[in-house]
Amino acid sequence: MEQDASLLELVKKKELELKEKESKAKREADELLTRTRAEADVLVQTARQEGKVQAEEYYSKEIALLDAEKERIRHEASDRREATQVKGRGRIREAIRTITERVAFS
Repeated sequence: MEQDASLLELVKKKELELKEKESKAKREADELLTRTRAEADVLVQTARQEGKVQAEEYYSKEIALLDAEKERIRHEASDRREATQVKGRGRIREAIRTITERVAFS
């Protein structure tokens, strides 16, 4: 009987040890999970910030390219307008002469 009691105490002792180990493992797993989530949150936040910076840089670069293209088109249009005006002025005398001849000789 005494041996059975001793065996029972040994089983209880082992059960307590295993419960303590299980509890410790669970705490450590929870702590690891908490740390890992915090690290993941930091990584996500950093990635968002870096993405925002890169997006702003890309946007600024593209806007600068569009502004340059817009200026090029304006200069081209201005040059064409001036060429058309010069060409038109050169034809005014001829148009006046032609109109005058047709009106005078009709």
